Amino acid sequence: MRTPRRLAAATISFAASVAVAVGPLAASASADQATNTSCHGPSYVSKYRLVSAGRAVVLTHLEGFSMPPTSSHKVTRSTKKQTVVRAGVKISGGASAEVGNKIISKAEVHMNMELKASGAHTSTTSLRITDRIANKTRHNATFAFYSGVTRAAGRWKLSYCGSKYDSHGNYLGTYVFWRYGRWSSYQFSDSGAVRCGAGTKYISAAAKQALRRVCG
Repeated sequence: MRTPRRLAAATISFAASVAVAVGPLAASASADQATNTSCHGPSYVSKYRLVSAGRAVVLTHLEGFSMPPTSSHKVTRSTKKQTVVRAGVKISGGASAEVGNKIISKAEVHMNMELKASGAHTSTTSLRITDRIANKTRHNATFAFYSGVTRAAGRWKLSYCGSKYDSHGNYLGTYVFWRYGRWSSYQFSDSGAVRCGAGTKYISAAAKQALRRVCG
């Protein structure tokens, strides 16, 4: 079985920001957070800031196959797609791929991961997995063939200059607002084949997840 890249589960908070010039936005979403900082719309430079992030192993392809007793040899099997993991950002009003890549780049540095650029996604069809296996039992054994990624995801926020009103609808002027959105990306974890009943010592989180789902 291939040696996996080991990544511990984690949740992190960020304070890094990226300044990008954009046009003024309307303060219409009730979830937007108003501040007490005044601003001038035409000259205001919006900021994009990472808020939080977490990571988790996701199996994108998985299938179990019965194999007869055999010595070590290479085997290739076509595995079914389980889910599609995508890279990008979402926020009310939309965001460009350029903005998405700025956010993902910041997350990549802080999480020490090699994240895919905005717009990327895992295979949407079946995937051929090759690994060296051995069934040293005296009976047929089930092998879980799998491919997994480490998905990274979290929240981010965009600052903009918008009109502020009091609870009675009276205009107060233009102030900085924060609008929240979500981002996600992924890096390849590992792929291979593991035998049911062979134990879970020295195998990756993706392999352990594959065994649980195929072998029960």
